[in-house]
Amino acid sequence: MIHEDRIRTRLQRAIGYEPPSPGFGSQPLSKVAVGRLERRIAEESRNTGLLTLVAAVLALAVVVTLVLGARALHLAQLIPAHPGPHARLVIKTNGPPCGGSGSAGPIEMFSSGAGWASGPGYLADVARQTLAKGPYRTTDGGVHWIKVAPPTIANLSPDGETEFFLDSNHAWVAEAAGSGNAVADHVVVFTTADAGRTWLQSAALRITPADRSDVIWEGSGYSHWMCFIDSQNGWLLVESGPASPMGPTWRTGALYRTVDGGLSWKLIANNPGSTVVRTLGGNCGGYGIGDGVVFSSSVTGWLPLDGCASSDVLLVTHDGGVTWSARHVPVSYPTVPYFTDSEHAILLGQGAVMATTSDGGLTWVTQPALPDQCSLLTFIDPTNGWCIGHGDSTPGAGWFVFRTRDGGHTWVKESGATTTGWGLTFIDTETGYQAVGESPNAGDWALFRTVDGGLTWTRIS
Repeated sequence: MIHEDRIRTRLQRAIGYEPPSPGFGSQPLSKVAVGRLERRIAEESRNTGLLTLVAAVLALAVVVTLVLGARALHLAQLIPAHPGPHARLVIKTNGPPCGGSGSAGPIEMFSSGAGWASGPGYLADVARQTLAKGPYRTTDGGVHWIKVAPPTIANLSPDGETEFFLDSNHAWVAEAAGSGNAVADHVVVFTTADAGRTWLQSAALRITPADRSDVIWEGSGYSHWMCFIDSQNGWLLVESGPASPMGPTWRTGALYRTVDGGLSWKLIANNPGSTVVRTLGGNCGGYGIGDGVVFSSSVTGWLPLDGCASSDVLLVTHDGGVTWSARHVPVSYPTVPYFTDSEHAILLGQGAVMATTSDGGLTWVTQPALPDQCSLLTFIDPTNGWCIGHGDSTPGAGWFVFRTRDGGHTWVKESGATTTGWGLTFIDTETGYQAVGESPNAGDWALFRTVDGGLTWTRIS
């Protein structure tokens, strides 16, 4: 009965029928009327299904928006950059796990087209640094460079910037700034996952230098104070000291870690390894100066020592940086290890002596010394590497590109005389780049490319 009443009401609305005379409801519906009613009901059913689907999609969108909005408000602020138009390239990482010797200097190329260039490494004038700060990016093999820098925070410290490039899309820029209480008392980290189009900003990391006149990272050149092994896991080492590199020894400070791509940071060690350093004796207050920190995995990392009584020791951690121990190596005053993967690394010591490891640093094998006065060194895998050095020790001798195909056991002069350059990077066994100058907007900037493993070089910008 209820079903018939519903059909009758819908039919009346559909055909605009006036209320009938008494007794009409007892009469059977005509076949024509029933057909029209069935078609109308089917159409309404389809419309009802469509509305239900639209409502479900809108509900899902609201939930996603609320979740992402809450995360963004909690962790970071999205800040659009203004890099100008350029194509986005998604290219695998060619570099080692945490920088290492994949690039020596201000450039980092990840393909024949895409790469990054740092801002200047030595600028004491804040105004100049603000003007010239990086990073810069290229998509045409270095012919043109576009500035894709994040915003500059207020009261930027002199030379208070360090950068890290993971691949052609992911980069991080840490900026140190001060206040009326200190030249540098906090650090802000910016991260991009879209080649510099947009940047996310972390909350400020409050730091406490040993002296209120200390600056952060000054004179560090292109050392790795920041280190990422993938797009999420990274570390930031804060080192402070006097504004003049000729002043007292620098001091290693706090070590921070992130597991969300740089949006938030946790202090994991204050003056990492200090307990171990005290047991070594000597003047070890400034260990780590000039080389930064390197991690070969999510748990294993390395810090160099500087000016300590034990000249053949590196600090190593196996818990992600929380605790550190001493590791003796077969070279004196070793630099930070240069990892080409999690197991293979190159280590340089006094007198250009090189040692290599194939078991993640458990054991090291000494190799012959590098060619005379090699100033730049880069490896793309455990066997293939290049450096720029003198052909001999004669004063005024030219600079040449040397190459090894056996992990540094032997070196062969590849090119004729070349400039010493500021940067040397290779993307495969044949294609490499050599930079001159501090950054792409510097007056002395020049970029050279080789496509024959370093035999010949052609200027491209």
